[in-house]
Amino acid sequence: MSAIEPGSTRFVRLEQLFHEALALPVANRAAFVAVATAGDPDLATALDEMLSYEQTNETGLSSSISDVASTLAVPADRSGERIGPYVLSARIRFGGMAEIYAAERADGQFAQQVAIKIVRADRPLAGMAALFQVERELLARLRHPHICQFFDGGSTSSGEPYFVMERLVGTTLTKACVEQHLPWRVVTRHVLDLCSAVAHIHGLLIVHRDIKPDNVLIADGPTGPVVKLLDFGIAGALKEDSQLSNTPGQSWYSQHYAAPEVVAGQAAGVAADVFSLGRVLQDLAPLFPADRRAEVVLIADKACAEQASERYLSVAALADDLARIRDRLPISIKPRQAWYVGWRFVQRHALALSVGTMMALLVGLALVREVTLRRSAQAATVLALDERDKAEAIRDFLLQAYEAASPETNQGRDLPVSELLDQQVEALQRPDSALAPSVRSDLLATLGATLMNLGRFERAEQSMAEAASVLDEMGEQGSLRWARLMLVRAQNAQRRDQFERAETWFKDVEQAQGWQGRGSDSLDVESTLYSSWAVVAQRASRQDEAEALIQRALNARRQRDLARGGPPETATYLVTLGAIQSARGNFDTALSTFESAYQENQRQHRDRTLEHLALLGWIGITLDRLAQPERAEPYLREAIVVAELLFKKPHPKLSSAYGNLGTMFLVNGRYAEAAPLLERGLEVMQELGDSSSAVYQTRINNLSRLALEREDLATAEPLLAELLSLRRKTFGDHSDRAALALLAKARLALLQSNPNRAADCLAEVRSILDKLPPSLAATLLPDLLLTDAETEAALGHQVAAQAKLAAFDQGPYLETSQNERDRSLWQFQRGRILVALSQPKAANTALQQALAGFGGPAAHCAHPICAQIQVRLAALAIQDDRQVEAATRLKLALPILEANMAPHSQSLKEARAFAKR
Repeated sequence: MSAIEPGSTRFVRLEQLFHEALALPVANRAAFVAVATAGDPDLATALDEMLSYEQTNETGLSSSISDVASTLAVPADRSGERIGPYVLSARIRFGGMAEIYAAERADGQFAQQVAIKIVRADRPLAGMAALFQVERELLARLRHPHICQFFDGGSTSSGEPYFVMERLVGTTLTKACVEQHLPWRVVTRHVLDLCSAVAHIHGLLIVHRDIKPDNVLIADGPTGPVVKLLDFGIAGALKEDSQLSNTPGQSWYSQHYAAPEVVAGQAAGVAADVFSLGRVLQDLAPLFPADRRAEVVLIADKACAEQASERYLSVAALADDLARIRDRLPISIKPRQAWYVGWRFVQRHALALSVGTMMALLVGLALVREVTLRRSAQAATVLALDERDKAEAIRDFLLQAYEAASPETNQGRDLPVSELLDQQVEALQRPDSALAPSVRSDLLATLGATLMNLGRFERAEQSMAEAASVLDEMGEQGSLRWARLMLVRAQNAQRRDQFERAETWFKDVEQAQGWQGRGSDSLDVESTLYSSWAVVAQRASRQDEAEALIQRALNARRQRDLARGGPPETATYLVTLGAIQSARGNFDTALSTFESAYQENQRQHRDRTLEHLALLGWIGITLDRLAQPERAEPYLREAIVVAELLFKKPHPKLSSAYGNLGTMFLVNGRYAEAAPLLERGLEVMQELGDSSSAVYQTRINNLSRLALEREDLATAEPLLAELLSLRRKTFGDHSDRAALALLAKARLALLQSNPNRAADCLAEVRSILDKLPPSLAATLLPDLLLTDAETEAALGHQVAAQAKLAAFDQGPYLETSQNERDRSLWQFQRGRILVALSQPKAANTALQQALAGFGGPAAHCAHPICAQIQVRLAALAIQDDRQVEAATRLKLALPILEANMAPHSQSLKEARAFAKR
């Protein structure tokens, strides 16, 4: 075999024959080899060995080539070679197409360990470079917590394409699950995470085509093992499948895991990946307990059906059935016999049914005892009868609610949950209700809490207000039941940003005596009271008070958990404490607090809860504030996955998950990626129909901010108009929120070359600041002074503009602000004003300082604002006849602006005009 030299024509011929032979039945391969290699015994021997290896090795084609062909050709180790800004430190592995190296960044800008995939220099196979380019382009589009992240790409000096991706340390999915004896629930979670990644690429109209254990890694992540889908070398766009179909000589699929249509060289769609996932699930089925294994096999077999039309229609459908096994629910593909559905119900509710049976026995014993001791326990009998009547009343009410929701009652349509709840609230509010007052109050309170959790805040308050009124009539004001109701009402008010109203109710509960001294129930109310109150204090910038309140809440919660004999459940409170620390600017401390809560959740397997969702968001936001967006992104992406699992229908928290990641992209200048996330977040809130909520207004605010930064004036104008209207309606005409919206409208007017309109907006802002508390007004003053100065300069009022700028410069803003981005933006605005005031040297200094705040020299900053600063600096260089400097700056800035700014933006027009000079 040594006669077949790497890179030779005969070597290329060997691989082509290998792929052609694989497409044949095993029984026909020997005859094919004899004919195809006639007169070349070395070629015949090599081909026989590769085919024999492939038949006995179930790990797939990539392993066959890398292991067998390695005896023919081991590429020279390129460790120590520099590629772009990276130095290859060690080869991780190589295959028939490419090599993968561990590498480190070596240009001195920052430390970074990565993996680099590079086409083998000794393998000039036809189509290799094209396939490699496809993989690189696909990875650049994919951003998902369970997909290997793409960083960079290019070509070496000798022309081999390469790309840079995150370096992953771990082992393959099957090996990790088997060798580490992972519990079946962990295996299930890993497979569901893999399904989430595949569903993500399908949503982008991409099919992977080579899903197998070798391409699914269980890697070490920042918070524990994480699934990562690798190797998109033969993936392709669903709508352009013909370019990448498996023609003879290019069969890069893995025989055992490839769908029949892939093996046959036909067009492959979503069903091909479903087939491969089914194969992976077949491998893992033995790890499941006996009572679930049979159903796992059923799911895998359906996914691996010979005909694509008989498989699951989507990866989501496969994942849903697997999740149903985990949750003890009937799976979709099994006949729905009554015994099967009933057995699944018993499994899901085993504890509740056991308790129910025990309760029935206890009630029976109690009734016997009641008859025996009737006269001596008359009061207890009355109480028992009252509780019995209450239970029967609730049962009858619920039965009526179910009857009202039936399709027969509603002309064949299923009644939505929200509409059903509205009907029941209305029924309970009618004065002719036959229910006892205590029953009416409990039902109204429960329905109110449910409506709040559905995001129906106004309707929730109506229901809970009626419940409170009933309790007042019963003389229960101040009782434990009343206290719990008032706390839920206060939390509902918080979500509508009605903080003064919420605080009034918190004080009422704190001063009431009826709920206090009731053991663990009292501690439960105390912990909820002070944790909710802390959130309000934190939002009002009373951080010392907020921290004292949350510490009281933590103490009460720990005492409650100790009294009840359960594990501590303090994650929710730690989230609030971390938020307070973050508001103070103590981001390192906040991150430590959030991570402590995260670890508590992990220990107690609460990784699919609302608390976990909040933690993912806060950890991501905090890391971004610590200028670590690359670490933040996986957390924020995982938050979207968790939110989508928790909320199958529109919900404010689902909107926030989209919005948090979108806002991070916006802040970091990734406008194209920010836009769809922010738009989806707004769509969720629009589907809920509650424009008064803080979440809705945040989505409008961030979209308007994106439009302003892109100088997309046509989009920004209606968004800002809606934002101002909502903030005036919600917070009042003289609130700081209204002032912020007016400042944004003034900036829009300046971009529209309408300084008179900007001046009108700023006059309203000054009027608002006069009525705000001094501490709150001071936070708005620097932006007002600079925008005022820019407006005066645009109006030609040079003296007034200079005075406003001097007032800003004399203030402490640039020295005391902890937000580097704010300081950079202020310097950028100062630079624009100084240009308008014909002070080029001072303008140049301000712009250079602004540039430094965005990460230093522009060669290392792709932020669009950084590019805009470069254009301003280029204009000053042109004035001083520094043409080379100007050309260099414009060369850096123009591609960034063209990729991110609106087509008719002023910044882009200026850059193009300067470039033509």
